[in-house]
Amino acid sequence: MVSEQEFDAALTRIQHGGITHYGDPACQEEGQIYHSKRTASRRGTYFHAPDGHLIEILTPGGAGS
Repeated sequence: MVSEQEFDAALTRIQHGGITHYGDPACQEEGQIYHSKRTASRRGTYFHAPDGHLIEILTPGGAGS
């Protein structure tokens, strides 16, 4: 879980680093970010670490975020 500012900075590094990221954990929505249907301001994205593990970064969303 990261702040909105941390998410934006991380996504910029991911994109500039040429790392493929996805809007879903099944890795079907390449180049997309996740937008929660339940918590309108929640965003996230998924990418693979060099060791192959799937990493998720996600904002808290909701009031006060």
